[in-house]
Amino acid sequence: MLVEFNAMPDTSRVWIYQANRSLTKDELNEVENGLKEFLKDWTAHGADLKAAFEIRYKRFIVIALDQSINAASGCSIDASVHYIQSLEKKYDIDLLDKMNVSYKQGEYVAYKTLI
Repeated sequence: MLVEFNAMPDTSRVWIYQANRSLTKDELNEVENGLKEFLKDWTAHGADLKAAFEIRYKRFIVIALDQSINAASGCSIDASVHYIQSLEKKYDIDLLDKMNVSYKQGEYVAYKTLI
């Protein structure tokens, strides 16, 4: 069950995926539409999950889950990671590499690898 991001409670479980580059306008539209479809059908053991997303600075995909209704299971988390991996392949971006850091520099978001 997809809801508006601002409607999610402060106690929501949150996943943040940072891209190694900014998404283009076309990519943003496609990613948003794909996330809407994925989260609309996201379930845990057949039970709907109340979820929302937003994309910040054309670079950060933020997914929130209200676990007070139904908690994520290992299978549902795996499904979300597989979906993120499909975005990596489709758009040739890194979303799961933890050896990177992003920071705001003026109005821009800078991206650096830690290696």
